[in-house]
Amino acid sequence: MADEVREIRVFEGHAGVVEAVALSADGKWFLSGSHDMTVRLWSPETGDCVHTCEGHLEDVNTVALSRDGSLLASGSDDATVRLWSSSTGRDLHKFTGHSGAVYSVALSIDGKWLASGSEDRSARLWNLTTRKCVHTFEGHSDSVTASGSEDCTVRLWNLTTNECVHTFEGHSDSVTAVAFSADCALLASASSDKTVRLWDVASKSFLRAYEGHQGEVWAVAFAKSGALLVSGSSDETVHLWDVASCACLRTFAGHSGTIYSVAVSPDDKWLVSGGEDATMRLWDLEAANCKPTIYECQGSVGSVTFSSDGRLLASNNGDNKPLLWNTTSLKCGGEAEPSAETAAEPEAELAADPAAEAAAEP
Repeated sequence: MADEVREIRVFEGHAGVVEAVALSADGKWFLSGSHDMTVRLWSPETGDCVHTCEGHLEDVNTVALSRDGSLLASGSDDATVRLWSSSTGRDLHKFTGHSGAVYSVALSIDGKWLASGSEDRSARLWNLTTRKCVHTFEGHSDSVTASGSEDCTVRLWNLTTNECVHTFEGHSDSVTAVAFSADCALLASASSDKTVRLWDVASKSFLRAYEGHQGEVWAVAFAKSGALLVSGSSDETVHLWDVASCACLRTFAGHSGTIYSVAVSPDDKWLVSGGEDATMRLWDLEAANCKPTIYECQGSVGSVTFSSDGRLLASNNGDNKPLLWNTTSLKCGGEAEPSAETAAEPEAELAADPAAEAAAEP
């Protein structure tokens, strides 16, 4: 299996389920958050845990890195957001104000702002210079999830005016996931109503609905080109959609449980999906009849993400061990399990990989 995606490392050390993972834009750092109440910063090159960040009092649900890799952010069931130094692992600040678990955090590209979303039905914007909350975005009538909610709406926020500029309505059940196109012109939302809806950000209008899944849709992502959209569902399939025509171009079947995460490589050639069947599947978008490459994991795959240059792939497998994969020699294949031999020689693989380019600004 030398020509397929190869596991670079298994990062061991957490004492609880790993809930969230993130990669730095240059590929030099790997971050994980766990139910053991810690955030860990790892070196993909050596596999060492560089820092264990302790301070949260309950499960860590979400993590993020600044673009330059100098800052780490985390959100927890303890209703706090914490900011950490990647160079020292020191707790720089504890942001308080949410009244419920924090499920999402994001750092702005310029490193000046931190956003958080919580089960208290609000999103908060924090100024990293003053360490103050500059605005609380409220309006959802149920839990906030990336500005998609159980109230069946998607909300669009203007970070300049700190206002909810529009509420998109149309779904008939909970909104489970949202995704922007690379140019931020389009917004896609996935729902338990078995559909994906497309919205125009500038005109704040509904464009079209993608129908065809037979179960709740839990994951959605755009290809970088913006011409393709992928979605994953409890019907155990991934659909590839033509954005303009709403046509379902391909249906990828093979998972034996709900699909929780999907991602498209930056060159739009590869699709990866992960789900509750404890597998991560890699699909070739250019080969119509190719079987997926299958990777057995130790638990449900809750998130998958490519690095900005597509050379690395991170997965959160629902156990205590986030995984990092090398994607430099992808090819279409059958079932495969990462070998011990591959994992034993990560330095040789990484030595051939230049640092990833910085993530493109939206």
